[in-house]
Amino acid sequence: MPPLNQFFKMAVMAGVESAVQLHIDRGDDLNARDSSGLTLLMLSAAKNKAAMCQLLLNAGADGALLDPAGRTAHAIAIAAGAQQAVEVLGLPSAIPQPSTIPEPAQVQTRADAPFLHAECAGVAESAFDVTSAEESLQTPVAAPMPQLILENDEDGFSLFDWEPEEELLPPELDPTLVAEASAVQAAISAHEPIDSSADWDDVDAFLPDQSVPFIRKDDVEARERLRLLLLRAYREGSVPSMEVESLSTNADGSTNPEFEALLTLLLNDLGAEIDERFEYASSNEDFTVFVSPQESEDEEELIDNAMQFVDSAASRRAEPLRTYLRDFQKIKLISGEEEVVLAQRMEQQHNRALDALGLWPHGIEEVLAAGRLVQAKKQTLFSMSMGPIEAQPELDDTDDEPVIVAAADSSGDESDEEAEESAVTSDNAASLFFDALLRLSESVINPQLANSTHEIREHLDSLRLNTSFLFGLAKAAATDTHESANAFLVAMTGYLQAREQMASANLKLAFHIAKKYLYSGEPLDDLAQEANIGLMKAVERFDWRRGYKFSTYATWWIRQQVSRAVADTVRTIRIPVHVHEKLQRLSKEMRAFESETGRPPEPAEIAERLGISLRILRTLERISQEPTFIDDEFDDELIDASAYSSLVSPDPFESCAESQFCRTVDSVILALKLKEEKVIRLRFGIGVNSSFTLEEVGVAYGVTRERIRQVEAKSLRKLRSPIHSDRLLLAFSGCLPVRGRKPLSVDVPAEADEAAGDIRINAEPINDLEAPPSVESARPDAFIQLPATSKSLGRLLSQMEGSGIRVLDDRQGESGKIWVDVADTSDGQYRKLVRKLLAVGFEFSPGKGYWK
Repeated sequence: MPPLNQFFKMAVMAGVESAVQLHIDRGDDLNARDSSGLTLLMLSAAKNKAAMCQLLLNAGADGALLDPAGRTAHAIAIAAGAQQAVEVLGLPSAIPQPSTIPEPAQVQTRADAPFLHAECAGVAESAFDVTSAEESLQTPVAAPMPQLILENDEDGFSLFDWEPEEELLPPELDPTLVAEASAVQAAISAHEPIDSSADWDDVDAFLPDQSVPFIRKDDVEARERLRLLLLRAYREGSVPSMEVESLSTNADGSTNPEFEALLTLLLNDLGAEIDERFEYASSNEDFTVFVSPQESEDEEELIDNAMQFVDSAASRRAEPLRTYLRDFQKIKLISGEEEVVLAQRMEQQHNRALDALGLWPHGIEEVLAAGRLVQAKKQTLFSMSMGPIEAQPELDDTDDEPVIVAAADSSGDESDEEAEESAVTSDNAASLFFDALLRLSESVINPQLANSTHEIREHLDSLRLNTSFLFGLAKAAATDTHESANAFLVAMTGYLQAREQMASANLKLAFHIAKKYLYSGEPLDDLAQEANIGLMKAVERFDWRRGYKFSTYATWWIRQQVSRAVADTVRTIRIPVHVHEKLQRLSKEMRAFESETGRPPEPAEIAERLGISLRILRTLERISQEPTFIDDEFDDELIDASAYSSLVSPDPFESCAESQFCRTVDSVILALKLKEEKVIRLRFGIGVNSSFTLEEVGVAYGVTRERIRQVEAKSLRKLRSPIHSDRLLLAFSGCLPVRGRKPLSVDVPAEADEAAGDIRINAEPINDLEAPPSVESARPDAFIQLPATSKSLGRLLSQMEGSGIRVLDDRQGESGKIWVDVADTSDGQYRKLVRKLLAVGFEFSPGKGYWK
């Protein structure tokens, strides 16, 4: 029976009658079955699609067919509670009866029977050729009833109304039309389309490093060259390196080292070498080797396999991580009882291995020789011993956060105490190991003692030999004929099998925990590798007597291994693991505080939650900052103006100018009385975080706001005096007010005098005392620019112009200013000139330069 048409099934399940009718008209098998052994009528009955059931029954679907469970469509509808489908399938017309099947003789002898077409008569005869009605009902799969086309159809449809189609002859060949069509085709071919679409140059698209094979299957030329190279390597046993390099290039002409390494590996597997021959061809001579493309059957099979290997190795499905994920998904999980059985088996096999080692003379000699190397400090202690018994982790914590929480009480000397404790533990472990090694040596030297075998076994337990060392002894036991050597090898083999079964069944757990550390930026395959190392440690240290499941026990070891690996590799500048753990805890507590209160925590609050001092908290915050690479580009224009000061370091010259202005303001305010100074500072926010109102200042001093207003007014009158105001105006704007006809002389401070090369700027005296005052000079708020006509300033400006600095001198113009454009201050000479400019009163304007 042909399989069920999937599109037919989709149409029936969707209830699209027009699509179902189309499949019926096409003659698709109505009684075909799907992979579950169900027909379309059974599927419709199960889904309570009464209309589909009626349509299929009308089209000839057999309602008596049985599913694999022996149920008809009617029984399936009853079991599914499909009431509407039960009513349709329960009609008498849906159940075939023996009496409804006409006999063949009746069909042939009735005089009033409608006329059958010749095409359908034979089909009808074969369909009604049955021995009995009972046998036809017992048939599990019945042929569908043919659709008879009657002459007197009720719908009036008849095939005799069709008219034959007239056969049209092709027109005669017209050379003119052929020439016109050729001209149109030539014009189409010569047309160059104009691309008026938008430019996509500003769109960055990320593409994977390797999404298609290195040599694509549609690149016939490159694949043919590769095939000839492999054929030459198989025949000659060597190929030139230049041929390998020419094939190992990308589309842009750059070298593809991955494919070159893969191709070199393949050539070596074919038994060929890569030499330094130089082959070239020119118009006059040819020094290339001709490789016949004719291949024998063996060569064709070998090259096909090699090409298939290239395609499979270059595809993404061959990536190690994908292969790893695909493999461990097939491994069956084990139950808690099986975990205990495997742990007991590992323990038993380990004890048997130590028992056999105690009776194996060569093995004891290997242990003593390795111990002497450790004692001579040629090898580390942990190369053969696990060290002292480690404290078991506390497994009550059910937190899924991948953080190994440090101790809550962290004092200032905690790191030193931990280091000292670690050093003491290491020394203690070495002392215990050497004591056990000495006692083992004495027991071996005196084998005549009655309990020497038992003592050797106890000393081997005290040494705490690790599995890597024991597996190394197992390799030596494979070549030893001693009976104890064979027993030791058998025990270690059983231990290895149990350990691999336990570890393989929990690879999913290790990978699940490794994925939680993707935030660290480490590759997933590296995290999975570290997680598997932690899993191996957990398997070897699993204590089944504590009653925990292995997953509960292994989670702690896997987290510890992965977190320590992340702490060692994730940062550019490595920090100790315990510091990394504290930083993780600090970050976790800060997130928790912000989620609880809706605001970032203050330093004192987070220090209290962590139980550490503010000094340690500031140290951790300083360590948590990642270094910025000097090659990283930083665009200041992308920073918001409100956050610019907190993200970008200020300009050194601006900081210097601001600092000088603040010192000038402080010196002016210090000239006031103490009470007046404090009121001015509080009212205008000078030296404090914010300004205060009259009421707030009055409350602070216990007086009325009117009294504070009087003190403020008196202080401001003092500051408006020329003695103080001139100093502030000079520090702020570099200019002084003109008061009456009095000549003004302004001296540059002594420090600036020395920096500017003894430059002194004096205001020009007003000699014409009898001249009437101008309108500009009569204004009380009129200002004059500091004249700078000295020869020293001229020499300074000339020196800057000689250094390539643009100088705009507009002292005689409308602005009366001098502009100096110093764009680059990284050079030492430029910085020296800028210091001279600042010394003579120049100010810096961002984006414009220095002006005076």
